[in-house]
Amino acid sequence: MVQKRINVYELLDGFVSYILASRPGITPKSISLYLAALRSYFAYYDIDIMPSKFKKKVKVPKIYREDEEPLDAADIRKMLLSCNNRRLKPLLLVLGSGAMRITEALAIRNKDIDFTLSPTKIHIRKEYSKTRVARDIYISNEATYHLKQWLDWKYKNTERPRQFDEEDLVFAVYQASNNPNGLYPKIWFEFEKVLHTIGFDQRKDGGINKRRKITLHSLRRFAKGVVSNQVNQDYSEWFLGKSIRQSV
Repeated sequence: MVQKRINVYELLDGFVSYILASRPGITPKSISLYLAALRSYFAYYDIDIMPSKFKKKVKVPKIYREDEEPLDAADIRKMLLSCNNRRLKPLLLVLGSGAMRITEALAIRNKDIDFTLSPTKIHIRKEYSKTRVARDIYISNEATYHLKQWLDWKYKNTERPRQFDEEDLVFAVYQASNNPNGLYPKIWFEFEKVLHTIGFDQRKDGGINKRRKITLHSLRRFAKGVVSNQVNQDYSEWFLGKSIRQSV
């Protein structure tokens, strides 16, 4: 009995052609994700795909990356001067000087901050680090000042008294909020209002459903650029808690 063999590269190339024809609006990134899932499926059943052959025989649309809008010190200053939100301002300063990811910042507890040191030290928990490695970072004196103001208002507010708890999330307003990811939507909403006020709310490619050119992650990129210019590239990678040459 003769078994019919299927050329896996022709199969994948045909799949790409079918997707492009049946879904005109699909993005190259989505196609790349579909192909990655298929290759993982084939690998599970011991069907090996050689990268060199795949590259030559499967025509995949190129992914053109549009970087986020770069920020400089003047942009950061303009952003901070336009921010009147008690919680957002210290968060922006912590992000800009500590070069952490937004989830790492929102996961900071009261016990993770050491105000006795100068500069102030903040411990980043491994559970919320992208690399799953804990690290300590340091923030500027200005970030420390506004962070203390926020905590004073939060716990010493006569209208809404609240008992200090070391396990509280620093940027959570209510004691019941212990999920960092749950804080993000409100933070992003307030940040968007600041971007709109100062005219920094442009979107990529001009599309209404595209991401903003400037995001909270832009502050991390700004910090990386400052550290890299002052020291070197490798030190900036270490400072941001990444492996050398790992993408931001």
